[in-house]
Amino acid sequence: MANRPRRRLVVVLGALAFGLTACSLPVSLGGGQVWIIEVENTSDAPARLAVAEDGLPRGDIVGTANPESVPAGETVEVTFTVPPGEGWAIFVNAVPVLVAQDFSVGEDGRLRLHIFVRPDGSSTVAIG
Repeated sequence: MANRPRRRLVVVLGALAFGLTACSLPVSLGGGQVWIIEVENTSDAPARLAVAEDGLPRGDIVGTANPESVPAGETVEVTFTVPPGEGWAIFVNAVPVLVAQDFSVGEDGRLRLHIFVRPDGSSTVAIG
């Protein structure tokens, strides 16, 4: 009986360690993926980010961007959750900058991409 509290503590600590490790790793969710992309905003306004159905105007939100905006003059690593399949895009200031077809199946985690938001609010993407 004296060992029971210790076992419970070991189980709780093990579960906590697994949870913290899992949170720090890129994961696939429901067939979708989690990607980390650096976004550099050189404009004077926050850059608004979204994962939505591809099109102009932007379609319905189908994923997430965390954070949802990058402050003016800052560079931030943004975590995007994107759905499986095609028909979606990553938007910056309501304009698509990356579409599902830009990625090969299986890419996951920190991508070697850099989104630049220009001073006028328009965006471009660079590799590296």
